[in-house]
Amino acid sequence: MKRFCRHTWSLVALGLASWSCLPLQAQDFTGYSGSNYAGIHGVYFNPASIADSRYAVDVNVVGLSFQFANDFLELRNDGFSGIGNLGESYDDWTDFRQKALIVNFDGARTGQTANVFLGIDVMGPSALISLSPKDAIALGVRYRAMVNFDNVGAEAARLAIDEFVYPPLWGRNFESDGASLDAMTWIEYFASYGRTVWQDGEHVVKAGATFKLLQGAAALYLQADELNYNFTNDDILTLEQSTIQYGHTDNFDVSREEFEIKFFSTFGIGADLGLIYEWRPEGAAYSGRMRDDAVASGDRSATRYKLRVGASLMDLGGVRFDRDPKSYDRPEGAIDIDNWDLTVVEFDALQDFDDTINIRFPEQAGDLDEKFAMNLPMALNLHADYQLYKGLYVGAAAWLAPKSPGDVNKVHGITRLSLNPRFEHRWFEAGLPLSYQNFTGADFGMYLRLGPVVLGSANFFTEAFSDGVESINAYMALKIPLLHGRTTSSMEGEEYNQY
Repeated sequence: MKRFCRHTWSLVALGLASWSCLPLQAQDFTGYSGSNYAGIHGVYFNPASIADSRYAVDVNVVGLSFQFANDFLELRNDGFSGIGNLGESYDDWTDFRQKALIVNFDGARTGQTANVFLGIDVMGPSALISLSPKDAIALGVRYRAMVNFDNVGAEAARLAIDEFVYPPLWGRNFESDGASLDAMTWIEYFASYGRTVWQDGEHVVKAGATFKLLQGAAALYLQADELNYNFTNDDILTLEQSTIQYGHTDNFDVSREEFEIKFFSTFGIGADLGLIYEWRPEGAAYSGRMRDDAVASGDRSATRYKLRVGASLMDLGGVRFDRDPKSYDRPEGAIDIDNWDLTVVEFDALQDFDDTINIRFPEQAGDLDEKFAMNLPMALNLHADYQLYKGLYVGAAAWLAPKSPGDVNKVHGITRLSLNPRFEHRWFEAGLPLSYQNFTGADFGMYLRLGPVVLGSANFFTEAFSDGVESINAYMALKIPLLHGRTTSSMEGEEYNQY
């Protein structure tokens, strides 16, 4: 059994590490996404934001957003240089588990689940181009992916973390309903258009849309419905009348030694839609300086609104993948075995898992579909922004990304509510986002924009000074920003600087 556990954990760790080495998707840039200088990066959150932009042209050279969050494990944190005691050497998994991990498990609490999110979004060359004061386009490419572990029973997670050597949970019947693993990685080539569609005095409405051509790379789904299990000890497992839905693409190999994607799968189509309303108390000339003797009429570098609110529906669509014929759904109750001796089971690769499942549970429900669909991580984004004075703003946003019950073939992001006070200037910006996300709760972060460089984290302060790290959020971008020229006018001939 020890060998089985070591191989199992090696495979799990390899899978997570391999997916994390790939560009994995997460809609983030918390704080900066609501900036007037988000430019090309604003299109990832509301395509209408590119209309009437501060930029004549904004080119993203490279951008990266990384997120990891879970609600079950923490890495011990002794300061910036001591997270997880990473400088130490460990004899084995048990040694690492005892020295570096904190397990949040309450054996007296029923219904507790463990959830994990892992994601990165790599943004390749892309550009925003202003066509006129009313409209703009954006073109670019992204390589995205996402991994979700959802609703895993806390008892199962605790047994796995301790290599099933946890006597308090032996000999007990547990049920884990709706536990799932979903993973997908893909490329998207996008074209966006944003336009000011209506303006009446102090009221302005913008609309935008993004069309995406999707190229799937790899995907996997596994959902267990009414998974009934009992570990007699660390070597004997009983599964009763359980059901799994399972499938993965036929174009990648996972083992302890390597993770390889051999080719890309079929194409798909996706889209984003967005609307923005702006209140400009002095009409089109509003610049943020509530004065009668100086206005920024025609100055496209000025921020014109006092209040901005918007909504966008992101990531509509999906991709159909080619299924590996060894992976398929099992009918209701097909997963049923008494006293399974795990000492003879060894998983060195994903294909070993397929072979074991097929030998032990060969039933197949109906005809095997040669393809399966994976939906994009659809999300609703709501945001508002208020200009306090000159370059001082406070913004609020809600990124709502739940997974619907029973939605097996779908990855999803993190739901996050945020409040972002910030200071903006043409070549400098700083913000201190406060947010709440549905994995670990409250976060306190920061971000900076220094000319062409953007650096930020939604939870920098939260995790840096905590006893245990259970989530990581960081992003960066290198861009070539070409701002509109600054034109100002004054009824008294006085020129002034705009933010």
